[in-house]
Amino acid sequence: MRIQDIEIVGTSVSGFATAIALPQFKICFDCGVSTPNVQRCDTVLITHGHIDHFGALPAHAHTREMVSGGVPTYIAPAPLVKDIIDMMDMWGRIQGQHPAPHVAYRLDEGESVSVGKRLIRSFKTDHRGSDSQGYIIYDVRKALKDSYIGLPGHVLGRMRKEGVKLENVVEVPLVAFTGDTRATIFDDLDHPALKAKVLLVECTYLDDVGEDKAEQWGHVHIAQLRHLAEQGVFDDVKALVLCHFSQRYNDSMIEEALKDFPHSEVHYLSMGG
Repeated sequence: MRIQDIEIVGTSVSGFATAIALPQFKICFDCGVSTPNVQRCDTVLITHGHIDHFGALPAHAHTREMVSGGVPTYIAPAPLVKDIIDMMDMWGRIQGQHPAPHVAYRLDEGESVSVGKRLIRSFKTDHRGSDSQGYIIYDVRKALKDSYIGLPGHVLGRMRKEGVKLENVVEVPLVAFTGDTRATIFDDLDHPALKAKVLLVECTYLDDVGEDKAEQWGHVHIAQLRHLAEQGVFDDVKALVLCHFSQRYNDSMIEEALKDFPHSEVHYLSMGG
């Protein structure tokens, strides 16, 4: 599906697999299954080490080596980097060949890394029993400083040759992904994910389950998202995309639950992928 001019392709079903590709950026959020769209991604952003988000990395790396010769980059919370390397080594031994070429890169909370023309920044999340983090993809642009607006082009050109810094660097948040988390991350009303053009947020449980179960298992309940939306927490987000629903639900049940949801643009990732 295309939302706010951003293509989003993939699956996110709780306990089964999460792998959400953004083809135009060649970036994927998590890798619980390695589909053709995921295999085309150069960079995978790992939110945490649960198998439904992490387990298909060897398949991704080996397929990329076989098909394109590409060396993927896996960005993850610091404690998982060694696990990624060990997992690749293990599968190399099982297959009787060298480990698939890859780069495993740690990104600590709040740190940034450039990926192509984009900037990736991590943020802390609140999931059960794991080091977990979400990610924001930024477009990096340059904007002329206010004091130079209106000056003739030849003047700006001369100043630029003289080494004057004419522009400010502006980071525009395009896509944010929470991964698995409790809704407590949005207690911070200035959370950077709330400024993203598109926010992919987990919503594991609908109204047939109590909010206490979401809290117990480190997930988000749709009632919590409704409340946050009613309070205006998502007002700066152009589009919400809900994902990671429990396997107990189907698309019809999700659509019914989203009727009259208090946000101007809300979507969900189909249970059919």
